[in-house]
Formats: sequence, structure tokens, C-alpha cells
Amino acid sequence: MIVSKENQRLYLRSCDYNMARMMSALASLVKEHGGRVKPTRQAFISDRNCKDTEPIKVTHTSYISFVLNDVYYYYQVDDNPFFPFYYIKTPIKNGKYSMDAALEETKKGWLIDSFWGQHCSESNIRCAAEFVFNELSKARMSTVIRDFKRTKVPNLYDDGWHWEKVYKPERIGTIDF
Repeated sequence: MIVSKENQRLYLRSCDYNMARMMSALASLVKEHGGRVKPTRQAFISDRNCKDTEPIKVTHTSYISFVLNDVYYYYQVDDNPFFPFYYIKTPIKNGKYSMDAALEETKKGWLIDSFWGQHCSESNIRCAAEFVFNELSKARMSTVIRDFKRTKVPNLYDDGWHWEKVYKPERIGTIDF
């Protein structure tokens, strides 16, 4: 559910519609706790299975990036809810974070039956956002995985050689929101 232009109109399946509502509720929850949320293009979404609802405006559809308590978070849901959902949690140092932090799989305990159908209540959306927020807050920091290349290195003790891993420098991102 990539929003390609501001105020784009999307007709989503019930599950995607409810997940987009949850992601926007998560953004509000982060702000309530003093965090900053990276803005994305807003969209108007409708449940394509429900003809009697008005389109609603959402700030996030399938992913969110935010900063809370000197930690950078990224959370994404998949278009297919049977596939894993992922997060990144990495510390911020001097306004910068590691771009080599690995995606970690997250729990889906918030994805209850009402998300699959029409008319998912606002209280279920809020509970789901709180579940995700709490899980991310308690989650361990993501592992940093740096790229490397193997290089031939001469031996010190004879005329032979051996392979060594030479790690590339860690990629660092700047918080720009």
C-alpha cells in the first residue's frame, strides 16, 4: 500500500483498511508519548467491501518510522497478513542511527478476527495500536549486520595466504524529521 501522491484515494480490502487505520492510530499514540513520527503522504482510504462508509484520511498505511526516547523505530505490515511483519529498533547517537540494523520479525497478537471484516470498531483499532506500541517498546534492539568482502591476505609465518573478512563501514542515517 504505497501512497504515490498526497491525498491519493485507495480502495482497500477490509484487512488492509483496518491495518491502515491502526498504523495511523499508532502514529497518534507515539505523538501522545512525546515521540516524533516521520511524515508520509496522506491518503483517503475506503473499505472496498463496504459501500456505505465515507473515505477516511490516514497518515500511514503499511509502514511507520518514528523516534521515541532516543531510539529510532521502523514498523511495517505486509500486504499479505500471513507473511511476517517486521520492525527495526536501533539507538540514536548524536542525531544519527544505524542503517544496517536488521529487520526483526514481530508478533501479530493484535491481528484479531475483527480486522478481517467490515466495521472494525475504533476501540479495537486503538487496542491494536497500543499492543504494537508496547511490543516495540519492550522489543530488543535490532542486530546490526554490516556488509563484508573476503580478501586474500599474506601469511606472516610463510609465503602462503589466507582469506579474511573485511567489513565495510557501518551506514549511518540522520534523523531528518
